[in-house]
Amino acid sequence: MKLINGIAILVCIFSIFGCSSQGKAPVTTVDLSNTADLPTAFNPIPVADFSYEETNWEPVFAGRFIPDSSGGFELVEDRQNLINVDVTSQVLGAGAFSYEILQVNGNVFEIDLTIENPTSLQVYDLRMIFNDIGPSKVINPDSYTMLFSSEISPYFCFAKSDPDRMFPIGPGVSDTRNMFLEYNGGYPGFTIAVSMQEVCEEPFEVANPLATGELNELDGGWAVLSCVVLDHQWDLEYVGADLSLFTGDYEFMVADPYNPNKFEIFFSNELLAPAGTYQAWMAAKSIGSPLLCYNMVELEVGGGIDPPVVVITFPDVDPYDTAARNIDIVGDITNFSGTEATMEVNGTPQTISVSGGHFDDIAILVSGDNFIKVSAEGPGGIGSDTVTVNSSAANADLWIRLTWDKDDTDVDLYITEPGPSNFTCWYSDKISPDSGAQLDIDNISGFGPEHYYLSVAEGHTLYPGIYEIDVHYFSDHSTGRTPIATILVYLDGSYYGEWTHLLDYADSGEDSPVNRRQGLPSWWDSVADIDLN
Repeated sequence: MKLINGIAILVCIFSIFGCSSQGKAPVTTVDLSNTADLPTAFNPIPVADFSYEETNWEPVFAGRFIPDSSGGFELVEDRQNLINVDVTSQVLGAGAFSYEILQVNGNVFEIDLTIENPTSLQVYDLRMIFNDIGPSKVINPDSYTMLFSSEISPYFCFAKSDPDRMFPIGPGVSDTRNMFLEYNGGYPGFTIAVSMQEVCEEPFEVANPLATGELNELDGGWAVLSCVVLDHQWDLEYVGADLSLFTGDYEFMVADPYNPNKFEIFFSNELLAPAGTYQAWMAAKSIGSPLLCYNMVELEVGGGIDPPVVVITFPDVDPYDTAARNIDIVGDITNFSGTEATMEVNGTPQTISVSGGHFDDIAILVSGDNFIKVSAEGPGGIGSDTVTVNSSAANADLWIRLTWDKDDTDVDLYITEPGPSNFTCWYSDKISPDSGAQLDIDNISGFGPEHYYLSVAEGHTLYPGIYEIDVHYFSDHSTGRTPIATILVYLDGSYYGEWTHLLDYADSGEDSPVNRRQGLPSWWDSVADIDLN
């Protein structure tokens, strides 16, 4: 691993009051009669052309990643992009930005981005915007913006675990985001910015962009475009989608009545766009803000070949009731020669194996209704089937799921609790003697899932403190594959966060917590810490 320290920068020289809590209040439902000019909204004047008084945002550092002779990057300050902001006299020694190259796989760099605020001044809604990235690509951005950009640009939010996006303060206190950068040349440029008003008006993230259904070039087909909008004030003016390539227009999206943060649009390929892969952009706007928050998803238009036909054979009734926390999802796919399909559980996708047109995999359930969809993509488009499973299991106060994206590999989940013995749940010791929580699935064949849950209603104890989430690449089964692990966390039945991590070494064998505590070499990879203080 290569650690490169950046230039000392300002993250909190301004006395900022930040954004209001995102809370649990429902989002205002988008009105289908909204008369906003969506084509203009999707192509606004770049916010770089607005004054500070209009946007209430301030850039506090601009830099570029410059390739160096070691195969990594060095960081340089980009004074040209801060021509109107004399920051040098204000920022030196006030804060720090650093980054660490964790893995390199071809031209894909896994990089940890860390910002520290050692002062006592509070900063809110800090964003790192790759507003001059050139031919390179950020693979896993939170969303996209035109803030300080001449085009729609990817960005990362910091302090995401705080409902107010309130950046932590104090010496040694920092926040780190994990980035996958596909480097295609040039000098990727970025700006670090903070909001300069008490309440950040625009949405801060358009998350979980997803396209399902079957578009084709013969009769159009049908598809659903969806996303989840996270907004500080819940005062959305509208959420829209650029479907001009398919319908000739920009369309308003509507809120899901069962999940008011989720928006979707049902549409057809009315213009019979030819077979191929397309990008569909979505954008959310709050009342009174010139800023839009964007995200995009790739859409496939199939040719004249029929799409796969997916049939879930178990559960065999819909809805299906169970007292379990997980369930086998079994079925068949015809008109399909692939070996992988996608299973979505409550909107979160995971890859599953298909052998001879048959699938049999495990879905991890939350208490209550679980909406499960299995989809497969072929030359003729996408086919899918759905089932609803109602779990009467007690609510899990802490729910953690591990999946990964490569078959025939073994990745393990480790959860270290803040209880009396700092016990670690892992595949050889699945039930915590402190909390009673357990890791109930150990997948050794590929894709996952593995699952840890803690339920006070079942007599478990939820200790305050830090819950450490680690993964261990136990074996690649001689495949040489480098999977990307995904950690999904729910707190008290509600979505908390999602993390990804590239794994490029395997066959390190058993790695018990006892060995680690004795200071022996450890192959665990730290993915996230959940602070329940």
